[in-house]
Amino acid sequence: MKDWTNFWINERNGFSEIMKISTAVFFKKLDSHFKIRASHKIMDFGCGPGFLADHLVSRNTYVCGVDINPSYLEECRRKHLDMKLIEVSPIVENVKTMLDQECGEEKFDFIIVLSIVQYLKNQDALETLVKSLTSFLANDGKIVIADVIDVTTSAFKDTLKLFWHTLQSGEIIHFIKFIKYLFLSDYRKTIGTNKLMIFSEDEVRKIANKCLLECTKIRYLTMHPTRLSYVLSKTR
Repeated sequence: MKDWTNFWINERNGFSEIMKISTAVFFKKLDSHFKIRASHKIMDFGCGPGFLADHLVSRNTYVCGVDINPSYLEECRRKHLDMKLIEVSPIVENVKTMLDQECGEEKFDFIIVLSIVQYLKNQDALETLVKSLTSFLANDGKIVIADVIDVTTSAFKDTLKLFWHTLQSGEIIHFIKFIKYLFLSDYRKTIGTNKLMIFSEDEVRKIANKCLLECTKIRYLTMHPTRLSYVLSKTR
């Protein structure tokens, strides 16, 4: 039976255009909220083929890309020759060890986890991931967990927003290809047996508290209007 780990390790370009479009929206909102500067050091955890890095590198920001998919990392490397890229295990318990080996004492102002946590296996996996990433935060650093699904999330409203955005921007063909892909690819088969993880605000706050992090909820940080985002910051 295929699970999300296998799906994302083997995924090539089925989501590419929609990922690129939605990531551009995310970067614009992220920049508006946090004022990204060239002096910032950013880890993009789950960097994919580098769509967020494309925007960050244009600001001369230092970016470290992390992913489980070697083909995504290779695509990112072709675009950004000097960018630090790390392939990690899909087993979250091994993530910290692998990052320790590659990053050492390196610290980051922002660790971005965009559209990733819904593919984790359970709440413990998210807690393990957050604990691991906290080790790499600068003193004033922030973990931004974006595009989180909870019980109020509406796939219909989110899809409608995506449709409207692509229609207005003249990119409707990418929306049509995306919907076709969802119904005809392994994504549909995988989601049939592996439901996307739902995390309540209370669950995220409890995880932050265990990791000694402050938790701030942010709405509308991504294109999906009914999904939530959280900023986890070191307590002073």
